[in-house]
Amino acid sequence: MAVLLKHLDLGHVASHIVEYGLSESGRKLGLPRSIANVCKAVYETKRALIKVTATPYINSICVLSQ
Repeated sequence: MAVLLKHLDLGHVASHIVEYGLSESGRKLGLPRSIANVCKAVYETKRALIKVTATPYINSICVLSQ
């Protein structure tokens, strides 16, 4: 994720969030859309990779249990 943030030139946005937090002046703010999109892409990719690598393992367990 850090590499993507650096590649997309969003490092300054991420460091600002880390330094000052998501809330300023007492009101609650969400993540900037650009950071949220990177998080979503990383999450979806991770889920897809886990699904692909776990499927053969799950299939072998099902065969062994029969």
